[in-house]
Amino acid sequence: IGTSVTYREAGSNNSPVVVDLTGSKNASGETTWFFDKPVPSSKKVVDELLSMSGTWYESKFGGATYTAILDRSLNFFGVFQTTNEALLLMGTASETSATLTKTELKYDKPIELFRFPMSLGSKWTASGTASGTLSGVPFVRMNETYVFEVDAKGKAKTLVGEFPVIRLKLNL
Repeated sequence: IGTSVTYREAGSNNSPVVVDLTGSKNASGETTWFFDKPVPSSKKVVDELLSMSGTWYESKFGGATYTAILDRSLNFFGVFQTTNEALLLMGTASETSATLTKTELKYDKPIELFRFPMSLGSKWTASGTASGTLSGVPFVRMNETYVFEVDAKGKAKTLVGEFPVIRLKLNL
């Protein structure tokens, strides 16, 4: 709780930024992804892991470890639980409980977003039904299936350095 990360964010529905997710392979077959060029339209963003304590939705998600922003444009927060084996998404909530914009979606079973440890070739599927209120509309039910695969390994070159990475592919 309180841990934050600062990064640059660019693009929107009206002004998308093209990103090369394929990368380039060197002679030994290692992939490098290049994120080392500035994007003029980017803006500084800070994301933080926030305590559940004091949120209007705290009592709705027993066992949650923390909350964090999921969608800035809608002020939606993800509600997460961490274990030694996984990072779980328990649901989504709006910043406030105001009737017209209230979102409170809870999964029947948490979605396993990250399975630890992850390595090249790791694969898993997570399914769940989220139900509750979405943007003021009650009794929403959404069935979701997430298919994850760590499908590449290499390094990412960024404006601040080079880092070893794995690529996690998600089909929702």
